[in-house]
Amino acid sequence: MTEISDLVVHSLNGTLDQQNLQRLETLLQSNPQALEYYTEIVLVHTNIFSMKGTTYLRGQESAVQDWNLWHDLLKQEMNSPTIPQPAKEKEEEKSIPEPMAMAPRKPDKLSLFSILVSSAALFYLLLLAHFGTPQKMSYGTLLESYDATWSDPSFQLRPGDKISSQPLSLADGLLKIRMNDNSIVLIQGRTEFSLDNDSQLFLAGGKLTATVPKEAVGFTVRTPSASIVDYGTEFAVAVDNKANTEAHVKKGQVELRLGSNTRVFNQSIRLSQNQAGRASDNHLSEIPPSPEQFVFDISSPFEAYARSLNPAIYLGLTNNSPQSLQNRTPYSGIQFQINPDLTVVAGPALGGANRAWAFQFDNPQDKITVNKLPALPQAASGCFTTCYWIRFDSIKEQLVSAHRIQSSDLNYLRTTYMTENGALQHVACHNKNNQWRKLNGNIVLKPDKWYFFTIVNTGGIHNTKKMYLNGKKNRHQPARPG
Repeated sequence: MTEISDLVVHSLNGTLDQQNLQRLETLLQSNPQALEYYTEIVLVHTNIFSMKGTTYLRGQESAVQDWNLWHDLLKQEMNSPTIPQPAKEKEEEKSIPEPMAMAPRKPDKLSLFSILVSSAALFYLLLLAHFGTPQKMSYGTLLESYDATWSDPSFQLRPGDKISSQPLSLADGLLKIRMNDNSIVLIQGRTEFSLDNDSQLFLAGGKLTATVPKEAVGFTVRTPSASIVDYGTEFAVAVDNKANTEAHVKKGQVELRLGSNTRVFNQSIRLSQNQAGRASDNHLSEIPPSPEQFVFDISSPFEAYARSLNPAIYLGLTNNSPQSLQNRTPYSGIQFQINPDLTVVAGPALGGANRAWAFQFDNPQDKITVNKLPALPQAASGCFTTCYWIRFDSIKEQLVSAHRIQSSDLNYLRTTYMTENGALQHVACHNKNNQWRKLNGNIVLKPDKWYFFTIVNTGGIHNTKKMYLNGKKNRHQPARPG
């Protein structure tokens, strides 16, 4: 294209003679590629002239901007006679030259690399078409479930199954999920959620709790109205049917951010232990904490069921230290005293991921004393239930538990003890009649075996007591004087 480039430049500069003008016209008529190249050069020249040439002319005040001169020249050009053009001689037809043979090029490394990449991509596409699309990435694993039912009855998720980003709707029950960053999330039905990535999930509605280890700091829960970013803690999140969000901190710290975008937000607040915040009506505010509305662990199906009964007092050990005994209900008026020399041993096998722990009583002075029971809510009918796990190393006559209410006008004592033959007996004495009422069990216990013991006091007109061992009725009868 060197020839046509030179011809076009001379044409634009006004230095093209008649012979070269005919040559340019011939090339443009016979060669489409030459015509396209000519058009591109003219467009470039026009743009350059419009940007710089006009500016140059406007800058020459005295020499160029004599508009009267230009007007006279234009008028003369319009009135001048037509100049006859000489007849064109017939031009010899010229054939387009054959393309020159190119010497074979030695392929360079870049070309070889491009060929290899293209071949690999083509091979991948062929495999994709043959074997189908790759599997979805998983962001977490289901560890446990308790009475889990799904909004879609055909959907199933079993412990050990991987969870990807598909939206999930839990109608009822509990799910325990380990995220890929090792954060533990407990989902409480009714809840709709999905996993965004290894360390983030979206809670569309419902409740969840999260326990985040140090290596997973930054774990995030998004909701329609907020995002909660963890800083190494245990916290809970609830989203109501109006997309309002609450965050309750059990331990550590979180940052509650306004809006579902974790990086772009107009407002945020830091929440520490025993603090809570709310995102509502495009505003953040602090609220009173209420962690009792959440479940932080599925230690066993038994414990999950016990929590669902909303007990007034629920004492339990969280590890093998006597000081880890705590009341797992929201009632704060309960006080208990522990003998510091008590031994902690492995408790009953309740199922689930966590171990159960128990106190071992070796001496008569070993005991746990619970004070201020009147602080507990009372049923108007007088009904109440007491239950606990027990195991005996040997079968002999021994005290199991005692419950005493003492005031200026009331002295009431209830005791449970084992008889010498291994049966349990529950007795009660009221100061108004000063008589014992007995309930004798008919099941003989065996040593080194765990039993879940329950006493139900119905109160009311019938004033009936019922005794159960591992859910089986041990004995029941009206509490008559004995």
